[in-house]
Amino acid sequence: MNQRRFFGRRGFNRKNPVPQLKEYEMTRMTRLFGIQLHVTRAEVLTWITTWMEEFEVEWRECPLNISDKKAGLTSDLKALLKKDRDLRIVILEKPVPKSLVVDMDFFSNSTINRAFFDVGRQSRNQLEESHFTGSATKPFLSLAKYVKKRTKSGVRLKCDGSFYKSHRYSDSARELWESGTKIIDLVGQELDLISEPAKS
Repeated sequence: MNQRRFFGRRGFNRKNPVPQLKEYEMTRMTRLFGIQLHVTRAEVLTWITTWMEEFEVEWRECPLNISDKKAGLTSDLKALLKKDRDLRIVILEKPVPKSLVVDMDFFSNSTINRAFFDVGRQSRNQLEESHFTGSATKPFLSLAKYVKKRTKSGVRLKCDGSFYKSHRYSDSARELWESGTKIIDLVGQELDLISEPAKS
């Protein structure tokens, strides 16, 4: 394996070919889980805060692309979630090395077991889709179970009535929908939050 590709530019010591992150578990993610959902940013804050206390994990912001210069500028999760932009939050098992750089190279090439929470935008008028995906290992499977326990499944595409059973939503997302907030998927289509398909 190419060590430069595996650890990125800052993870390699020229004087010592042993990677600086050698004590952090490096296992290739062979199985993944993925959850499409609609959830409010207030709920995301509560969930991640709880995860840090109960599941021994930490969070970092990860850039969405190479031109994303705003990522990683704050360690205040509450302030971050108030930003009016798409966010990608990586969840890592403790202890996380101080030398770990969470950048696009990490997102694309790292084999550290982890989870990513892509958080959709939220405004007064609409709530965009989020996505939670990660390694199917502990503690990340426990986080996936946590999310499923606090969400319901089943949405209907507003334009043609197509039903998607696996897509999930939180109680707060449904409350927003019932109050008139538009629920938007990844490609900009509007959804209805229902637990069962419409009967013919």
